[in-house]
Amino acid sequence: MRWSGDVTEFSVDGVVVMTSGQRLAYEQQLMIDLFEFPNGAERAPESYPKTALIHSVRATSAT
Repeated sequence: MRWSGDVTEFSVDGVVVMTSGQRLAYEQQLMIDLFEFPNGAERAPESYPKTALIHSVRATSAT
């Protein structure tokens, strides 16, 4: 994540995946969550909760 007074960029593995033109002049908070979009209606309760391992997160300011 990179932000300045003009733009906020979100990237994954160095590739920008989203850009927002919002003007945020204050520090931001990054929250990471898991989402599942199942193909069918059936979900096995024993498969939850889902977990993930985040190797690293980096946020930089353009200023």
